[in-house]
Amino acid sequence: PTPIAFPARGESDAKRDRSMGVVLAKQSSLGSEATGRAMSRLSPRDAAPAHATARVNGVTLHVVLAGDVKARPLLLLHGFTGSAETWTPFLPAFTMHLRVIAVDLLGHGRSDAPEDPQRYRMERCVEDLLALLDCLGVAQAGVLGYSMGGRVALHLAAAACNPQWIRGSHQAPERRRRDLQMAR
Repeated sequence: PTPIAFPARGESDAKRDRSMGVVLAKQSSLGSEATGRAMSRLSPRDAAPAHATARVNGVTLHVVLAGDVKARPLLLLHGFTGSAETWTPFLPAFTMHLRVIAVDLLGHGRSDAPEDPQRYRMERCVEDLLALLDCLGVAQAGVLGYSMGGRVALHLAAAACNPQWIRGSHQAPERRRRDLQMAR
């Protein structure tokens, strides 16, 4: 399968991330602690699953990272009421050849669960995932999701094909309508 190439993020995105405090911290059994080295720089010997948190767009997402960071990345998206832990039985097979990034989507698992219902809009979910991948230094990845995660994967792919879509541009309403219809 061809990996999805994600839109390049501009200086305004980097400024927003700094203002929102994009942080990636490794979690120990005692809780979250900044390690001084980005999770994206894990060495191959650190191939065992690592739990991390990423602060993106004002929320904290829980992430499970596994495999060699030099391998092709695979973003795993769980279904409704699931979590990144859903993928645990598959990690040994996936990490033989891939770098796994399994995220608890907003409102699930160990990720934040904001009260504002607007925060759960699909466009915001896609923005959060793009910010997470950017934080990890991932420009292209395979994406695998089931149930709700499959729907999120379709929206992420549509955003990668048409980056203005996630920023709410109305320059191409027919394309946006078709993308949304396809993703449903």
